[in-house]
Amino acid sequence: MTVLGCSDSTVTTQQSTAAPEAAATQAADSESASLSVDYESYELDNGLTVVLHVDKSDPIVAMATVVHVGSNREKPGRTGFAHFFEHMSFNDSENVPKGANRKMIPELGGTRNGG
Repeated sequence: MTVLGCSDSTVTTQQSTAAPEAAATQAADSESASLSVDYESYELDNGLTVVLHVDKSDPIVAMATVVHVGSNREKPGRTGFAHFFEHMSFNDSENVPKGANRKMIPELGGTRNGG
């Protein structure tokens, strides 16, 4: 799993005489080449990788959790695990009492959604 912060980036639009598809590719390549974001990466004792980026330009916090599972990683005869893990990641635990997860996140201004 990975926890990611968000960053603010500015997109510069360039004009090109090339075909629209080529112009879009050139703009993406140009933007990728010039984009640089400072971050710190940590691995916790439990194996969780944390990627941290601080951006104080807006008074907001963003967090994303990435779980490397999905139906494309399942094998024939062993399906349904991605859906199971999706539901398990939002369940209560020994550290989060029953119903607290569903209540706490919206109270703090957050939303819950796999996506």
